[in-house]
Amino acid sequence: MMRRGPGMGPGMMPPGAGAGAEKMQHAARERMLHMTPEERADYRAKFRASRQERKQKMEGRMRQRWGALLKNPGVQAEMRLHAERLAKLHRMQDIAEDTGKAEQLERIFTMTSRERRRHASIMSALGGGRGGRPMGGPPVNAPTPAQEPAPSDNAGEQK
Repeated sequence: MMRRGPGMGPGMMPPGAGAGAEKMQHAARERMLHMTPEERADYRAKFRASRQERKQKMEGRMRQRWGALLKNPGVQAEMRLHAERLAKLHRMQDIAEDTGKAEQLERIFTMTSRERRRHASIMSALGGGRGGRPMGGPPVNAPTPAQEPAPSDNAGEQK
């Protein structure tokens, strides 16, 4: 049984991929469907052999993007849940590719995209958007308007 990390493998978009990534994803899907079982087995063997290197790269990218937020128990639980869901989806993908079921493969890619959006939304809510801030929000730990000191009522008055 083969397992893949987030954003890994044929047809899987890496986190933060741009607009052209969907075309690349579709092309990878098509390649996998048209490979012979031997070609697919060879590809997967090479993929498994590079597991340690890919794992180290992914951990480095996660530390760089999320930083100290990874120590938060809520973030750890979400990362674990996301990894488990992606692993199940990737296994379903492998089976669909092996049996040549293109319709099921399309549904699996739709579910994978949905899971990635769900994960991004939760991580943003937990304060882990790009740059350590919720998407479009102030930096984490930035003072809110309620925390900022109010201007003095006596400012500008003379006695």
